[in-house]
Amino acid sequence: MLGEFLIWIGANLGPVGSCLLALVVLLLIFSSGGRPKNFPPGTVSKGLIRSLRKKYGDVASFSIFNHKVVLVSNLKTIKEVFSQHKTAGRPSLFVIEARNKMLTGGEHSSLGILGSSGELWHEQRRFVLRHLRDLGFGKTSLEPLMSIEVKELIDHIAKQEDTPIAMQRFFHRSILNVIWAMVMGKRYSYDDAKLATLLETFFSPGDINFLSPLHFIPGMLTLAPYMPRLKHQFGKFKNIANFVKKELEDFRNSEAAKTSDCLTALYLREIEEHKGESSFYHLDQLICVIFEMFVAGSETTSSTLTTAVCLLAKHPKVQKNLQEELDKVVGRDQQPSFSQMDQLPYTMATIHEVQRTLKLVPFSLPHVTMADVTVNGYTIPEGTILIGNMEDCLVDPALWRNPNEFDPRNFLDDEGKYKRNEAFMPFGSGKRQCVGEPLARLELFLFFACVMQRFHFYEVVEEPVTNYNPLFTPPPKYTVKAKARF
Repeated sequence: MLGEFLIWIGANLGPVGSCLLALVVLLLIFSSGGRPKNFPPGTVSKGLIRSLRKKYGDVASFSIFNHKVVLVSNLKTIKEVFSQHKTAGRPSLFVIEARNKMLTGGEHSSLGILGSSGELWHEQRRFVLRHLRDLGFGKTSLEPLMSIEVKELIDHIAKQEDTPIAMQRFFHRSILNVIWAMVMGKRYSYDDAKLATLLETFFSPGDINFLSPLHFIPGMLTLAPYMPRLKHQFGKFKNIANFVKKELEDFRNSEAAKTSDCLTALYLREIEEHKGESSFYHLDQLICVIFEMFVAGSETTSSTLTTAVCLLAKHPKVQKNLQEELDKVVGRDQQPSFSQMDQLPYTMATIHEVQRTLKLVPFSLPHVTMADVTVNGYTIPEGTILIGNMEDCLVDPALWRNPNEFDPRNFLDDEGKYKRNEAFMPFGSGKRQCVGEPLARLELFLFFACVMQRFHFYEVVEEPVTNYNPLFTPPPKYTVKAKARF
């Protein structure tokens, strides 16, 4: 790992910068210290993270410079470890610092929900969940809002019938509109030039490798502007940051700020209530919350839907079975509804099998222990980074009927009824489970069921996808043809 890393910095920093950074790296390596007493077995470097469980067992360790990391595998162990408050922290990562600086000028070192810990994280998560539930988050009352986006999506697919379509850009815009309606109380038309420009330069959570050695080098925030690859990524970061700040400024100056019940309006009123106090509620915090919902909420769901169309076009028998169920239960004179989810076991099984097959987040985002923890007899000291091996649970032959194939029967019992599986954790496990899970589940069902009801997809043409991030699986890049079923 060290040799590859030094070659990489040489190509990105130039001779002087390379020498300085290499010196810092070597100092970090030689100051890493020994293995703590009773620490899980493992290796001195990350290497191939997927091989660690096979070699060292359910609790394995590796190092990133002077930082100790523990990989937790096995369903029972993952649930036990990540259900504890002591494992709900987040490590300090330079990409989060960079985001905070771009969004707020660097006045606050800890912001948002994704990268914060302790009381700040708990308070912000609680506020967002409470008010999103009040807005219908995860409830059937969201159906009219989503149906508007479904109709527009179907109309745009129909306009390109029997011609190659890049599905991700359609799904991305539709899902983003659902989130934006809840957060800002507005939506964008498909022809909005400002949104189109933003989506062209959009970055996904997969662009950030939270296990990159760069996160663990002191002073990386200062060096980042001189590194071409990071400079390019941060350019995308900045585009969205500027968009969010401008949207918030316009909203604050509008009448909607006083009358709307969207999340931003509610948060602004909370800021006003705490005015003059030392509080977690301030504009910088709101900007980061909006940013996280905008990026993470839209990208993950649209990636899953994009993958779903690709997989069903490649598996015509599954597509046929699903559409027969939709025709039988829903018919063709109305669109699928949330109220019919329990009557569509094959449809639900197919959606979840898409998520299992994609493994969008094969390893959890990094956690950090906030106190000493004992796991399977090993002692994991405070300040240790933890990674959950979610992929391991999704391919375990003991937990799935056909783990290595795309097969909706993995979620069906012998009678064809939907069968829940505890190993299926697409939104994470434990205290830091994804805030957006209830909304994502409804979005996935309604968009997927409605699109598959109306169109037959065929002739997939895929392009190679390069991925250097072990913590994120990108969706396939492809075009597909659609033919109206009625």
